[in-house]
Amino acid sequence: MKNSWINVGEKDVKETMVLIVLPNGEKFALDVNPNATTLHQLKVAIQQFNGMPVSDQRLFLSLSLGQNDSDLISNLGIQPFSTLTLLTTTPSSVKESELDKEAKEETIGATSSTVKDELVKEVDSDSDSDSDSESESDAKAREDSEYLIYPESDSDVDDKIEKRRQSDRFEILRKRRAAEIDEQRMSIIFKDYEEKFCAEMERWWEEEDKKFFEEEKKYKEELLKEAEEDRKQAMKEARKKVKRAKKAEEAKAKAKE
Repeated sequence: MKNSWINVGEKDVKETMVLIVLPNGEKFALDVNPNATTLHQLKVAIQQFNGMPVSDQRLFLSLSLGQNDSDLISNLGIQPFSTLTLLTTTPSSVKESELDKEAKEETIGATSSTVKDELVKEVDSDSDSDSDSESESDAKAREDSEYLIYPESDSDVDDKIEKRRQSDRFEILRKRRAAEIDEQRMSIIFKDYEEKFCAEMERWWEEEDKKFFEEEKKYKEELLKEAEEDRKQAMKEARKKVKRAKKAEEAKAKAKE
């Protein structure tokens, strides 16, 4: 199965292209035959290009697709120029542990207040087991302990997360992935240009051969026409000679008489 990358509109792709849309809006096209390609083969092609495991892929059209990987994609409604949305992407250059860590970091700011409330409730439940009502001193102690656990506001935590996301490690991973994508894209562009150039040269040679055969045909027709005219002229001259000879014989016969 041949896969390729393009960043152009649908009008530029081949008739066997199936468009894959990434969550960031980028598109790449796979050169597949829907009548000879199974859903599993399509997922394997996407894995080879995008690095996402087959088991993690979720592909959707405007209609709901079945989950039988052995079915031909044409039976699932995928035809040339169909657009499939890739809901999950996992760059191969980013380790799963790093992604999990970043996901946890991104959720700290959103869930810190919830975790705080749950911890406070646990403190409340522990204190309620000793006494049904709290004194003012117990409440003050609980507030102090809460401050010690969460001395920073949610905005401070969000700022730290943002700084961590902008760290050198994240930037290196991003640049590395961007370089890999650019390298793949340029490779596909040059290969596509080479194919287009070869096809254009082949069409040029076909046109030149056609012109040559037409000119050769005209030249042969002209030669045949000239040969026919020469033949007619030779026969005309021969008839004249026969007439002259006949007249000469008739003149000799009259002279003898």
